[in-house]
Amino acid sequence: MAAIRLLLARLRDGHTTPVHIYNTFQALVRSASLIDVVTGLAFVWAISTAIRVLRKQSRTTKLRGPKGSSLLFGVSKELFESPDTGSMFETWSREYGVAYELPMLLGQKRIIL
Repeated sequence: MAAIRLLLARLRDGHTTPVHIYNTFQALVRSASLIDVVTGLAFVWAISTAIRVLRKQSRTTKLRGPKGSSLLFGVSKELFESPDTGSMFETWSREYGVAYELPMLLGQKRIIL
């Protein structure tokens, strides 16, 4: 945290040449502890995941489809355990139309045409 304060103080004092910025950034990186790195990576992962989910929701049309029996597996478990998956797809096609959405493993969705 002290290194960030130092970086901001140097920027406020007019130390904005590339060499000064590089040296300050290098000091910041060297002073980072493991917990700082892990926290930063977790924050970046959470933000990128949230952005990806929001973008995916905003550009896809909601389709009808079967409900998953499990939040973890969706309908993947039923498809794997079924002796005839083709008949399951045909039944869903008659029930939901030519285009429908299947909940899959770990919350993913597959569109079937």
